[in-house]
Amino acid sequence: EPTPVIANRIAHCVSQAAATPEPWPELLQTVCGAMGGGEAPARTALFVLEQLPEYSPELMHGNAMNLLPVYTGALAEANHIKVRVSALKATGALLMALDNDKERAPFAPLVQPMLAALAAALSSPQHEGDAQEVLSALCNVAQNAVDFFRAHLAAVVDAMLTVCGAGEQLEMTTRERA
Repeated sequence: EPTPVIANRIAHCVSQAAATPEPWPELLQTVCGAMGGGEAPARTALFVLEQLPEYSPELMHGNAMNLLPVYTGALAEANHIKVRVSALKATGALLMALDNDKERAPFAPLVQPMLAALAAALSSPQHEGDAQEVLSALCNVAQNAVDFFRAHLAAVVDAMLTVCGAGEQLEMTTRERA
């Protein structure tokens, strides 16, 4: 579906359908396959991955390590800031759904690409709304999985201070989120 609002509604329904007691083994394979179809399908697939921890946490727990390369690749998508933002939000949703720091530990290498996605969104005034979404997602992870950022605390604090110190270059709401 080319219309983002409709695509997100369909993706949300798909995520809700995954909550059924019957397993849906093809779902993650299909969603991950959509990642190679361009920006719009990748964003829709990542939206499904963002919603699945809420509706089907057991599916996500059982496949977290299989999804790590998907999130890694999407966060590195240099030409598509919106794909990177979607990947960060999906990664954040999974991190919050995981039960403990041991389960989150393999995702620690994603902190730098997450901060790079923030920097990319901040580098263009037209993507400030995306930067606000990134900041919200990072704050949610920090509030719900406190220790996740511990090893990268200096880099995270530096990124947040950079946002706060941007002055008039950024909207007040963006600076407040940092």
